[in-house]
Amino acid sequence: GPRRRTIVAPVVWSQLSSFAKGQPLLPSLRFAAFTIGSDIFNKIARIIPSCVQDIEVDFPDETLKGFKNEHLATMLDMVRHAPDLRCFRVIEAETREERILSILFSAFSGLSNLRYFDLDGLVATMDELRILAACTTLEHLSTGICAKPPAVTFTGFVNLTSLSLVEANCFENLNPATAIKYVFATLARPSRLRSLTLWSPQERIWSSQEWDDIFQEIATRFPSLCSLKWETLADYFEDGEVESPDLLLDATWPLLSLLSLTDIYLDFDNVVVLRCTDAFFATLAAAWPNLTKLSLIVRLPDMPSFVAGVTLNTLVSFATRCTRLEHLHLPYMSICSGPPTDLPSMEQFPVLSHGLRFLKVGCVPDLDDMEGAYCALVLDRMFSDVHVSSCVSGWPWRRDEEKLEKVFWRDVERMLVLFRAGRQNRPALQ
Repeated sequence: GPRRRTIVAPVVWSQLSSFAKGQPLLPSLRFAAFTIGSDIFNKIARIIPSCVQDIEVDFPDETLKGFKNEHLATMLDMVRHAPDLRCFRVIEAETREERILSILFSAFSGLSNLRYFDLDGLVATMDELRILAACTTLEHLSTGICAKPPAVTFTGFVNLTSLSLVEANCFENLNPATAIKYVFATLARPSRLRSLTLWSPQERIWSSQEWDDIFQEIATRFPSLCSLKWETLADYFEDGEVESPDLLLDATWPLLSLLSLTDIYLDFDNVVVLRCTDAFFATLAAAWPNLTKLSLIVRLPDMPSFVAGVTLNTLVSFATRCTRLEHLHLPYMSICSGPPTDLPSMEQFPVLSHGLRFLKVGCVPDLDDMEGAYCALVLDRMFSDVHVSSCVSGWPWRRDEEKLEKVFWRDVERMLVLFRAGRQNRPALQ
């Protein structure tokens, strides 16, 4: 059954600690999780065994005033008691109290085995990051950024392979693209970076030039990048700027030079309508033959002609050029550009044993039972083990359409299951 959560009073921990008589209380402990605000938190550091390698500190909702000096003192005790610490995570924390992060970073930068440092909710200035940059063993860093220009230019993070940045609401007059580039410039060995995650929760306006600049910066600085994930609420629009059919391809064009990309997640659902076409996805498939995951989320258009630009031919491009692809998320796809009687010949779709496992599609216009059966047959020809589903955009105006799409893909999935069952049972029937 499910594990029960047992709460041990601080006095019990203190008593147990005295029984240990100077020896580690939990000599096999490797992972420890604590909750800020509990009585035990400020007393637990004294019994942390030196063998702990992974610490997680959770700030619950009731911790309204965030990270305080007494919490800092306890964390510093933890660091002193756990010299072999490799992983440290903070969950749902907030602080802008002066010098707290500087002191905390100074303590962690001296650890000789620290690999993973996740500051969920904590916002670091460039000068605070400069302290942590001296940690030569750090491989993963996740932090919020308040990237005003640093007082002193610096580089560090010599072994960083994974970077996750959250844009904070404190950029003042500094545009977010420039702020992110400040952080990029601190990496002494940018060619080592393999994974980059950007989260822009602020509803601010980015110009097309700023989008171009940040994509160009990523492509230039991180030639060995394997995973890129970017989710944004920013608007991609300026006064007087006109939506271009090639806006998405123009913006992402620099990324096509990153031949090592295998995992891509781009969520531009809040951006002005961006047009996708079969030609666009064919370009991506040709540029990234080693893809294993691709998710592209854009705002769905009102114009059927936009949706009609992506057809089943896009699946052919990925099936024939990206042989390792396992997950594919398309914003929309048209099964047939005309009436169901005009469905293309089945022979134009190759018979393959591609390993695609999951296909998710946002919008499918003009749903028809005949198109569902046809789609299932096409998918089964190319992807014998694929599972399909619709996705929920969250836009109120699409609620009714999404209900129909959910039923459509449920029926397609049922047909695919029947096709697989038929193949498996065929030898038994012969």
